[in-house]
Amino acid sequence: MPKSRKQQDGGFTLIELAIVMTIIGLILAGFIKAYNLYKKNQIRIEQDKVMEKVHSALADYIRRNGEYPCPADPARRPGEQEYGLESKGGGACTITGSIRQFNGWNGGTVAIGSLPVSSLKLPYYLIADAYGNKFTYAISETVVNDATFDANGGQIRIFDSSTSGVPIDDDFHFVIVSHGPDGKGATTRYGSENAFTCSGAAIDVENCDYKLAGVTPTDATTFIDVQYAEFNQGTEANHFDDMLSYSLARKESTLWFMTTGGNGELNISNRNLDQNVGIGTPNPTEKLHVTDGDIRSEQNVIANQNVQANQNVIADQEVEAGTAVRSPVYFYK
Repeated sequence: MPKSRKQQDGGFTLIELAIVMTIIGLILAGFIKAYNLYKKNQIRIEQDKVMEKVHSALADYIRRNGEYPCPADPARRPGEQEYGLESKGGGACTITGSIRQFNGWNGGTVAIGSLPVSSLKLPYYLIADAYGNKFTYAISETVVNDATFDANGGQIRIFDSSTSGVPIDDDFHFVIVSHGPDGKGATTRYGSENAFTCSGAAIDVENCDYKLAGVTPTDATTFIDVQYAEFNQGTEANHFDDMLSYSLARKESTLWFMTTGGNGELNISNRNLDQNVGIGTPNPTEKLHVTDGDIRSEQNVIANQNVQANQNVIADQEVEAGTAVRSPVYFYK
């Protein structure tokens, strides 16, 4: 019996090659998709690390100066003297270049520009996010002067759902925005506008509409922070790829938050108002329960109810309680 051509040549038919190539393509497609997801996740992790550095620098600036910095001019390019330098004069933000100013929500004003990394003593590369675009930095001008610092005078409104709902609050001091992978409405690290302008129906337009001609102050000083939902075109109504930060304590923290009080004050508070705080004990039974140590204050110790100690409560000035002070031994001057 004569041999077929396939048997003679020891090769594959076009159909067999097509099947093999299809299988290889499916495997590669799955691998590429998984790699792209991994890469995006790694970028967001790096982005979060950058935000932690920015928060630390911002808190340190407040501690040293008793006030927040003003924005830098987004239009400044690397090598220019004012690149990453806050625009401030006479205790107020200087509205120059591409910095915008709007009336805020509580009778004050809001200045919007880029992150002043030079003034924050951060390396210049942190002026931009992982996608090469400058962070947007909006600040209530009621907190940029230590002499007139108003801790309750925040002017920025932020939503965590549709802007037609109820806002998280409308008295935030600041907000920092990374405009995400699409860079919609952002300014590049080189001072030019991103090719994807602030336009369309996507929900993240709310975070760049301060650049639009004719925008109202209420829209310009309103920002939105909803669940990450990235769509390919970046124009769908539910598309949102921005990352926001608007508290000196990271919003992921379930234990503590930080507020500012002028003159460099940083107040630390417990989020669980109905629970107790323990130091040295895993099972605190009081609002502040300290074991195996002393409570010491260089000024006053004040409680609305009881102050009770098995060891020492030490204060250089007063110990005050609304109900009782209990201790096995009393010593006072």
